[in-house]
Amino acid sequence: MTRVLDLRTIPEARWDASVANLLAVLQEGESFTVVSGVDPKPLFENLKIGVPAGVQLDYLEAGPQSWRVRVTKVSRGTDENSGCCGGGCGGS
Repeated sequence: MTRVLDLRTIPEARWDASVANLLAVLQEGESFTVVSGVDPKPLFENLKIGVPAGVQLDYLEAGPQSWRVRVTKVSRGTDENSGCCGGGCGGS
């Protein structure tokens, strides 16, 4: 079963907590879909600081009326959106 978090039904002030709570229960490799009336990428960029594993975003629909994004929890070394090479900050 695919989990769906529809941000359009949640007050904007609760978006961070709603997404963070769902991310907290995911195991690596598990995902959910976020539905929003705006691009949710900035929300995930803000949350990544406190998330123990990385987050991969795959756009299923990209506006202008609606965004659907598959959010997958991945290890930091495989997070293509983090800008991190996984080299333990030794560069590369």
